[in-house]
Amino acid sequence: MQVLIVILLAIIAIAVAPWVIGVFALAAGTYVVALAIAAALAITLLLSVFIWSWASKLRSKAKEKQLIEKYRVDLERTAAELAISSQHARQRAEVRAKEAALEAERKEQERVRRLVLCPHCSSKIAKGSMFCPVCGKQPLSASPVRSVQRKE
Repeated sequence: MQVLIVILLAIIAIAVAPWVIGVFALAAGTYVVALAIAAALAITLLLSVFIWSWASKLRSKAKEKQLIEKYRVDLERTAAELAISSQHARQRAEVRAKEAALEAERKEQERVRRLVLCPHCSSKIAKGSMFCPVCGKQPLSASPVRSVQRKE
């Protein structure tokens, strides 16, 4: 009986074996195709990531260049404004100095207008003085008081 079972198993194996081999071959082929598709998808994904990263770096470099150019233009504008501002400050200082000189000259002219010559010693004394500080005499004597003429 054991021989009969072995013979039956051999017949079944011979009948089924080509079909099983075909199934295994089909499964192996499907596996290889699936692996190829997965590898292609992985390569496509890696290339996409690489291209996106490269494009992102290019965009950031372009933005960086734009910012640098903007800062350079701002710096030049600020330097120009500073130069103009310092030039205006120098001009204002010159105007103030000229105004101060004019004011000093005006005060000097006003002081000179208030001076008269002493009739005794011919020194300059303030108008309305009771005594000459040089000779000690009264300028309001019999002789008339002469005004000082300003030289121009």
